[in-house]
Amino acid sequence: MKSNLRITATIRAIALCLCVCLFLSACGSADMGSAPETNTGANTETNTEDNGNVTIEQESVDKVGVSSEESEEVTTEPESVEDTAATQESETVEDTEVSEETESAEPESTETEDKEEVKEESEEEKEPEQNKLEKLWQNRLVANVKSTLNVRAEAKDDGKIVGKMERGAYAKVIEKGAEWTKISSGKVEGYVSTKYCLFGTEAMLLAQQLRKTVATVTTSGLRIREEKSTDSKIIKKLEEGDELLVNEKEGIDNGWVAIYYNEKTYYVSEQYVKVDVENETAYTLEELRAKEEKEQEKKEEEKKSKDKNSNKKVYANATDLELLTAMIYCEAGAESYKTQLAVASVIMNRVRSKKFPNTIRGVLFQKSQFGPASSGSLARRLRSGKVSKSCLKAAKAAMAGEDSTNGCLFFRDNDGSRKGKFVLDGMVFY
Repeated sequence: MKSNLRITATIRAIALCLCVCLFLSACGSADMGSAPETNTGANTETNTEDNGNVTIEQESVDKVGVSSEESEEVTTEPESVEDTAATQESETVEDTEVSEETESAEPESTETEDKEEVKEESEEEKEPEQNKLEKLWQNRLVANVKSTLNVRAEAKDDGKIVGKMERGAYAKVIEKGAEWTKISSGKVEGYVSTKYCLFGTEAMLLAQQLRKTVATVTTSGLRIREEKSTDSKIIKKLEEGDELLVNEKEGIDNGWVAIYYNEKTYYVSEQYVKVDVENETAYTLEELRAKEEKEQEKKEEEKKSKDKNSNKKVYANATDLELLTAMIYCEAGAESYKTQLAVASVIMNRVRSKKFPNTIRGVLFQKSQFGPASSGSLARRLRSGKVSKSCLKAAKAAMAGEDSTNGCLFFRDNDGSRKGKFVLDGMVFY
């Protein structure tokens, strides 16, 4: 009976220990703490009293304890406060060093030379130099005509003409069509016949053939360099808006544009210039008229300058007799010999007068005196060499001292406004 009671008591003790262990294990898993030391004591005491059934229960308890410990090792190892702080401090220090290094970094030069440093690009990101101009021209066209291409307000043959494009002038393509293309060029917007245009790369090649390629400076202080390097010798500093002729044979290379300066090839940074064909766009009708008038004025000025230089040469080579004979012909070539001699006499009387130059050349070219000298007709007569025999005879007689006017110093057409000593063939002498 005592034995049964002892066994019953033992079983109760074991059950109680199991409950306590299970409870403590559950609490340990919840708060991630360590198992209390009382568990070990209870297990030990139970093992002492019974070596049979207790072993199984102890293994169960041990397994529960191991699971709790493993769980603690995996989930309860946060970084220590010191480690965490050290890590944060390290990251902060590194960020601060980078920031300070960035802020304290001083440029080598505050001038535009810093601007000239070409940004390095990876091979994948770097655009081939020869494709840059082609890319610029992908949305352009040029007029491929002999003279001018009409820009019309509507996409039809009888549409109102709003502008014209000269051969090689370019435009931005708004909408390309099979027969008509809508464009914008300068102050003109309208439609052009597609068949008379070149597009893209073909357009660029024709424009380069007909126009010059220029590099327009986009910043002040840009340097022209002797070589393709910021360490190279500085040839000249440029201002914003300056234009330089591009050496198309060398073109753009590794961030540098080859340009002509003083008929030699130098280099400028590509980053601070805009490279394009000379701006030649469409003209409005008003702009076209103004352009034509300006060109006509220029031609006339060039002609006058050319004639003037040519006339000077003719006058310089002509003798006094040739000059006098040509002037008599210009003033009275269609009149009688008496009138021709009278004109010659007036000219020679001036040469002998103290009021006028003392040479035939000086008298004939005195300002505002003889129209044929200033108008160029005298030079043309000298150049042709065609004069009448009567004019030559009158010139020789006057130069020999003959005076048919009795000292007259002036003559003019007889319009009734001037009284003189006498009138010959509609000319009055006084």
